[in-house]
Amino acid sequence: MNFFEHQDRAKSNSKKIVLFYTIALILMITLIGVVPAIIVSQNGGDGTAVFLGVSGIILLIAGVGTMVKFAWLNKGGPHVAESLGGRLVSTATRAPQERMLINVVEEMSIASGCPMPGVYLLEGESSINAFAAGLQLDDAVIAVTRGCLEQLSRDELQGVIAHEYSHIIHGDMRLNLKLIGVIAGITTLAYVGEILFRCAGRGSKDDARAGAAIGAIGLLFFIGGWLGVLFSSIIKAMVSRQREFLADASAVQYTRSKTGIAGALKKIGGFANDPKLASANARDASHMFFSEGIRSIFASHPPLEKRIQRIQAGWVPSKSSSVAVTGGGADMAMGFTSAMTPSAEAAPATIRVENVEQVINNVGEISPHAVAYAADLLNQIPESLLGAAHDVYTSRALIFAFLLDDHDDAARAKQLEIINGYGSSEFVQLSTQYGGAIASLDRRQVLPLFEIARHALADMSQSQGIKFLNTINELVKADRHISMFEWVLYRLTKRTLDISTNGQRSPKAAKATIAS
Repeated sequence: MNFFEHQDRAKSNSKKIVLFYTIALILMITLIGVVPAIIVSQNGGDGTAVFLGVSGIILLIAGVGTMVKFAWLNKGGPHVAESLGGRLVSTATRAPQERMLINVVEEMSIASGCPMPGVYLLEGESSINAFAAGLQLDDAVIAVTRGCLEQLSRDELQGVIAHEYSHIIHGDMRLNLKLIGVIAGITTLAYVGEILFRCAGRGSKDDARAGAAIGAIGLLFFIGGWLGVLFSSIIKAMVSRQREFLADASAVQYTRSKTGIAGALKKIGGFANDPKLASANARDASHMFFSEGIRSIFASHPPLEKRIQRIQAGWVPSKSSSVAVTGGGADMAMGFTSAMTPSAEAAPATIRVENVEQVINNVGEISPHAVAYAADLLNQIPESLLGAAHDVYTSRALIFAFLLDDHDDAARAKQLEIINGYGSSEFVQLSTQYGGAIASLDRRQVLPLFEIARHALADMSQSQGIKFLNTINELVKADRHISMFEWVLYRLTKRTLDISTNGQRSPKAAKATIAS
């Protein structure tokens, strides 16, 4: 099953969520609507009309709650990460732990052939946890807690990131956001009921009967709503648990290492470290996390022991099996791509592609060879180019350098004039310098380097992005001929800036994504 087939299966699972949502609404309508209908009927009133009226109110409240949450979720993965206290980690960061995190994500991105997701750090969370969120690949994010960076080795962190990549590749992140929206509609009923119940006792004595009626209705909504919440927890558990087992197995497959993902799970159990998150929004998103984000009777994740035993058959929990917190040791202190990655001999020299069908089948497929290949590929790129690709300022000069014409002197001179007009002579000098270095690269290194540079553009403001894209357009047209490489570079850059500089996708694009 390739990446696109996984996405189709995720859409099929979305239909199951709609079915569960419908069942939950029917149960709540029955529970809340039948009682007042019976009471009215026994007093000579029209019980059917009451039942239909209550049903309409329930549908309205639940529908509004769901649509409001969907509108919020349409802002994409970055918005979800920020709502949970996440901070975007710059690709140019020099903090050793954050540098290591960026390097691991870059390696997995190149190995999978997927765009690099935004990387967020939950700064105030000391527990070990992580999640992936987004409605499509271009707005996907991976967020990790500060505890991940401080308590996991590089091998264990790579296992956690591989687990989250599985959620991205298998379409789980969109499924998870839809779950949040659906559950929000159900829980809204409970909140409305609580408000009505509290307001019932605040009237005068003359309004006692009306207050009692409102209180009774509020109590019914409250009970029915929280029964819906209970049902929602069951929905989350049903959908999420098997996906977690799959993601754990995929992490082992991607990294060819059981110790990484298993070691992270053991440290979470530790069995002293509590994965509970401090964020007030953690409950809604509990099914998205690497480990259970909140404690719940209907946990959305399988027990840690079962997850570890699935990875390491025969493992028995004991105090001695708990892995000591090491803070990542030398691997984390270095934070370089080369730390704990296979040597050049371990990675294949090339990855052969026979035809277009093979390319399609390989998208989103991560193999241990691909991870080793990606790490080795990055290690061989000169540090000067990698450093330039990670910085929002120099990454622009690097992208300009990709477009410099090496065959037509007149076209190149015109391009240098355009670059000079963009900013300053420094951009001309940097672009020329990087152009010379790019010419000596293996062609397999060009696209990964561009992908890293493209991701750094996310730090630009909207006005900077528009100016930069216009300059790219002028450079491409300088020789009055547009090559396939130039067209792809322009389209990918435009796609990046359309999302990053606006802070969110257009309403039309967002609507199309949430509905898919």
